[in-house]
Amino acid sequence: MKAKIFVMLFAVMLVAGSISFAGDQKPFKGWVQQVDTRLMTEAEARTYEFLDGVINSHDPDLLYGMLFTIYKGVNNVGGASVHENAQIFYFKPDFSGIEIYEASTITVANGDQIFLTVEGIATSPQVWTTTDTVVGGTGRFEGAIGSIPVRPGFDSHFEDIIIFDGYVTTVGKAKKQ
Repeated sequence: MKAKIFVMLFAVMLVAGSISFAGDQKPFKGWVQQVDTRLMTEAEARTYEFLDGVINSHDPDLLYGMLFTIYKGVNNVGGASVHENAQIFYFKPDFSGIEIYEASTITVANGDQIFLTVEGIATSPQVWTTTDTVVGGTGRFEGAIGSIPVRPGFDSHFEDIIIFDGYVTTVGKAKKQ
């Protein structure tokens, strides 16, 4: 009898332990549209750890440009959102395309944020691929990880948009308590 109680208690502890460490994996789908862009200085870019590393690892003669861009859109994890992107573009050494690097912050409707790094390649203005890698956040996205592939698209008025289709894993409700 004591052995059965011990086995049941041990099983309950294992399940409870796995719940407290489980993450909530959520699809991240949505779109954004560019609303503002300005040139960014190297000093501004270097305030982002990811971009500082990119600058240090690239030939300055291949620099194409640096921008700070704001996008607005809608996604399924936070409703309306604002995306602030610090972007650096380098010519590929063989000039076959442009490498894309970004440090991005998505702020959802309640103020929680998702932090991302972005790497990709463009072979023309409408032919590019990037993957946004989730590297943390605030609020319910604190400690979040994930991968969000993005692609160009058009809205119902044939305006350029960026479409997101990936996932975000958060720490889960049980661990936050």
